[in-house]
Amino acid sequence: MDEKILYVKWDTGYLNIDMEQFFPVNLAKFKKLLKIIDETRFSSNDCEQPDRLREELKLFFQEKIPACTATAKIKANEYADLKQKVYDTERLIHERKKPNGVPLTRPEYKVAQEDLRKYRSSAANALSEYKINSQNVKRFTRLLEELTK
Repeated sequence: MDEKILYVKWDTGYLNIDMEQFFPVNLAKFKKLLKIIDETRFSSNDCEQPDRLREELKLFFQEKIPACTATAKIKANEYADLKQKVYDTERLIHERKKPNGVPLTRPEYKVAQEDLRKYRSSAANALSEYKINSQNVKRFTRLLEELTK
């Protein structure tokens, strides 16, 4: 796994931020981080550090936006497919017949009920992942805009 660590150093210490775990973060926390980064210009021997750290953040956000967008699209398609399976399985259970008109046996009916539970659960998870990734796209875009102000 590719870990993205933001290393902020100043005279009296340092700060390591695992960007995958830390972001997306609310705007108030992000502004605090930017303030810390900007203060390193005066407390560190490396006056280019804030610019370099801001560039690292910018690149990270620019990578995450398309990744979250792609994941959201995949999850939306997965959700649509699962909803169709839920509908088809519900109809199968309700009618107790296969699409070709042959009645379901008791074991097939039980399997269909179990499949329906699995499809519903998977559809809910796919929808949740879609919503999370869609929100992350908005959050990363907002953070990138704040960074480039």
